[in-house]
Amino acid sequence: MSYFNSSSAKALMNLFQLLEAAASSGRKVVVNWRFREDDDTMREFGEDFSEDFVHAKFNLCPVAPA
Repeated sequence: MSYFNSSSAKALMNLFQLLEAAASSGRKVVVNWRFREDDDTMREFGEDFSEDFVHAKFNLCPVAPA
């Protein structure tokens, strides 16, 4: 994402809740949260989002800057 704010976070949380519900009903759900390895803010958001997943798999995926 090139821009991230509280509205973006809320929209993602709504999507993630749907994915978690699907996973809790037996569907395989994997979220790969990709972020630049030097972007601590996006890493922290990913860590925060990952705490809400019980049934779906949430992977933090650091990527080297281009």
